[in-house]
Amino acid sequence: MTGRARAWCAAALMAALAPGAARAQSAAPQSAGPQAAPAAPPPAESRPYTPEELAELDALAADFQSYREAAERHDARMRNILYREYKARLAKLEQKYAERTANTKNAYRQRHLEAIALLEEFLRKYPNHPKFTPDAMFRLADLYLDEAEYQYEQKLQQEMLGLHDAS
Repeated sequence: MTGRARAWCAAALMAALAPGAARAQSAAPQSAGPQAAPAAPPPAESRPYTPEELAELDALAADFQSYREAAERHDARMRNILYREYKARLAKLEQKYAERTANTKNAYRQRHLEAIALLEEFLRKYPNHPKFTPDAMFRLADLYLDEAEYQYEQKLQQEMLGLHDAS
């Protein structure tokens, strides 16, 4: 038993023994004279423990340890249940919104490709317009960058799927 657990057990045992002493003091008649401060009980460390008290301390420590172990098992069980519930709800949400998300991504991709085509057409018609051509070129470059990133992610996903299929 650790020193901390022994001190806790000793305090619990002394508290269990102390109420009887407190009742005996409160039953004593009060004197009419000035109130004298009640004598403080002797500190717990002032006398050695009897064999019965040591046995009670050990039993209390064993009870405390078994309670702690049961609480830890219960905590682990509850965390496991909560994690499974979380995963199940997450799967339901992903399933619920998977079609909407796919449709939105496809619509975004289509608009993205249309914007590229429109800007390329604009630049073919007006290659030297002093006001709008630089802006169109900048926007087209940004869209090309997005397109390159999209194609890179697609290739990476295909490679990852190929690796998972191979293993």
